[in-house]
Amino acid sequence: MQLSLFFAISGKERITNVNNKFQKFMRHIFTKKEKRKLITTIAGLSIVFLLFASIATFKLFLAVFFSSDPLPKQNSNFLNDKKNNDPESEWRINLRSKYKKENEEKYVKINNTKIHYEIETEIGKSTPETALYISFLNEEYKKDDSSDKIIYNNDYTIADRPNKFGVTTKDIFVHPITSDSTSIDMKDSICCEIINLLTAYYYFNPNKVYLIGGEEVWKIATRHPDKFAAVAIISGNPNNTSLTNLYNVPTRIWCNANNPDTNMVISCKKVSEELNTLRTNEQKRGYNTSVSIEEQNSEDDLVSLKIDQVWLNFQERNPYPSKIIWEQSDVASENCYWIKVPKGEAKQGKKVIATYNNNVVEILQSDYTHLTIMLTEKMANLEKPVVVKVKGKTIFNRRLKINKTYEERSLIERNDPKYNFCSHIDIAF
Repeated sequence: MQLSLFFAISGKERITNVNNKFQKFMRHIFTKKEKRKLITTIAGLSIVFLLFASIATFKLFLAVFFSSDPLPKQNSNFLNDKKNNDPESEWRINLRSKYKKENEEKYVKINNTKIHYEIETEIGKSTPETALYISFLNEEYKKDDSSDKIIYNNDYTIADRPNKFGVTTKDIFVHPITSDSTSIDMKDSICCEIINLLTAYYYFNPNKVYLIGGEEVWKIATRHPDKFAAVAIISGNPNNTSLTNLYNVPTRIWCNANNPDTNMVISCKKVSEELNTLRTNEQKRGYNTSVSIEEQNSEDDLVSLKIDQVWLNFQERNPYPSKIIWEQSDVASENCYWIKVPKGEAKQGKKVIATYNNNVVEILQSDYTHLTIMLTEKMANLEKPVVVKVKGKTIFNRRLKINKTYEERSLIERNDPKYNFCSHIDIAF
């Protein structure tokens, strides 16, 4: 007890001595005037630090909420960080550099011709469910010579247009500035370029891309069925376009029953019957179609036509459908969904029908000498053998390796973040 008390008193005395020595040292080093000067200096530095911190915070606020770059916060680091060696990151960075000027001036270049487009979206409202609508509905434009800008002849603006279609404010609505004289082939190229550009610079769900328009939609959708979640055709005649490729593309058809062009109404009914026949032949699978032939008082009512957002937004693309029916259109293509064909053999009319289920891929029909089956881990368990059958006969049965190089290459070829295939099988017939 006494020993403990001794140590407690000794410890207290030592602390007191140290404190006294420190105060004596400070009095020796600093006078009262110098102390006030030191305190003033420290206070001044603190104020400067807080000022710079406030400016930095304000700049960050402006960058997040008022930036002209429509990419959201959560994607910025991912898209600009070259150190993470991620194939998708590198692909997006390169794609953005390719379309930098086009994005700033809101145009795409087709055969050295600039095609401008109007875009309506609220920056910062994008989410993983943001949809992209591309509309080719006919409108008239004229050039304002004083400002050298394209303006609308009609009485509503791009800001009104999303509301006309029931598109929500978080969605992206794009309208290429074209005319009736713009060819379908040109509109096809415009559509593909716009998707590529917006994929680089905007944040939206690539499985929720919708195409709206007239007869051009039939051509574009059948040439690129793997790009769209659904399409809407307003009084558009397919003009003998094969509808085979729409197996996985839900199609909305609208026609004004009072259209003075009676052939248009007949065409809408005929194409509806054709799609229903295709669906029946597939045991009521695929070829999802919604048809409305309604009476309208005037052609102006086309602006507020009933392409209901509920129907369109309920459609979502499956980039890896379990069944593909792909017939080469009038414009040759090497890829469709998860099938690739030799470039030299991509000729109009050639057809492939293929399915996959539980690590088994079956080629039911092929008019090609070679096929490439592209796979992701969402399509098959790559830790187990993958089987390929041609008309019931097994021609391939083994495990596959994940190939990061092939994943990067497929991203570059397809310009679609969902088509990042990490393995593939080349087969010959």
